[in-house]
Amino acid sequence: MDFKFGNECLSVRVHLTPGRDAQLARCMKVEKVDCVVHDVAIGLHTSRLDFLDKVSSPIIMSRVKKLIQGAVKESVADMLVSLDTDIADSVAVSAATANKPIPASSAVTP
Repeated sequence: MDFKFGNECLSVRVHLTPGRDAQLARCMKVEKVDCVVHDVAIGLHTSRLDFLDKVSSPIIMSRVKKLIQGAVKESVADMLVSLDTDIADSVAVSAATANKPIPASSAVTP
């Protein structure tokens, strides 16, 4: 089975809101991720009958599209949560180092 993706294969729409949870200290919250698969074609090599190919192709396509959409939604949401965690960690480290005095040995002298 071959999958052929066209020029406009899929669209992803992400809805983010500012993170307001004081417990988690996050910058953004992923509200919703939508994905639509537009242009995918499949070719069945094991089918020796055109009739079987024509009957099974739409069924397989609908199932494959749903699986791709679900996987993309999950991956994008996970990636954004990971990015948010990295940003929050970087901000925490920057805030911690900003309050720490610079040691005299590393201070730049003119």
